[in-house]
Amino acid sequence: MTDALHSFITHARGKGLDHATIRLLLQAAGWKDKDIARGIAAEGLDVSVPEPAGSGNARDSFIYLMSFVTLYVVVTAIIVLYYMFLDFLFPDPGWELANVDAFLDVVRYAIAAVIVAFPLFLILSQILERLVRRTPDSHKQPVARWLTYLTMFLAAAVMMGDLITLLFYFLDGSVTTRFVLKVVVLFVIAEVILSYYYLTPRTAASDRPSKLRPLLASAGIVIVVGAATLGFVMAGSPMSARLVRLDDRRVADLREIHQAIQQMTTERKQDAWVTVRPLPTSLEDVAAFRRTKQSGRELSLLDPQSGAAYEFRVTGEKSYELCGTFTAERKKTYELFWNHPAGKHCYSFNTESPP
Repeated sequence: MTDALHSFITHARGKGLDHATIRLLLQAAGWKDKDIARGIAAEGLDVSVPEPAGSGNARDSFIYLMSFVTLYVVVTAIIVLYYMFLDFLFPDPGWELANVDAFLDVVRYAIAAVIVAFPLFLILSQILERLVRRTPDSHKQPVARWLTYLTMFLAAAVMMGDLITLLFYFLDGSVTTRFVLKVVVLFVIAEVILSYYYLTPRTAASDRPSKLRPLLASAGIVIVVGAATLGFVMAGSPMSARLVRLDDRRVADLREIHQAIQQMTTERKQDAWVTVRPLPTSLEDVAAFRRTKQSGRELSLLDPQSGAAYEFRVTGEKSYELCGTFTAERKKTYELFWNHPAGKHCYSFNTESPP
């Protein structure tokens, strides 16, 4: 209630106006019935009108909403991490990972989601615990009830669908170890969520806290930490990921230099490469040639980490080598030519039979 409303009601009562007249005047001025009723009650009562149990407020609704949003983010991320780990642990012979980098990017994104959302979820859960202890009926407000029962419904539906799918594939004869483990992972995660939130209102309403609920909370923490750990096992540490990125940059630089040399020295004639110019004597000559091309861009001739120049050696009239120093081994199932060991490695090229 605003000070202006309180002052007006007090003044009007002092002039002898009854409550009905005051209500009409305030309604004509645009005041809401709820504010008018509170103002009239506050003018004549020593205590404010209490709100009904479970009505809540915007702040509590925000905390509940953010808590469940972070829960959904964490659950999605840990399911992705466990499934990805099982895919790497038990690869499907009929399915080749053509682009490992894309899958590792998914793993790293899931790890980032867990690292950001899970601590926030724990903080919000502690705030809600204190809120329930202070106001035991706070979990009955509409937002809390809807989100809680929606989460339990989704968890129960996932468990039922999980078991139906397992039985179907069992009857179909398509059950594999990887599939069974994925079913178990999904079932355990859904069971922990369902049991935890099923006990939440009963724990809040009881004077004796449940002993099972802390165990479920601990199991949830173990599941999340385990998923993040497996993610780091697959994706490696941030430092190792950076080293791999640097190696990819070196490969890209050498590839671009090779393409410029090919463009500089050969022409395509009758489905064959024909050498029309001698090989350059240095990489600076290649960079100068690239600058003469309208669509060309500056070549990177230096290692992105050490700053040392890439090596270029002419080994024959039509053959040459490009060398770089790499920090890790590259063993990809595509573009095999560009794989390399850790340390210094030289790629051999022939202008008339390029890779």
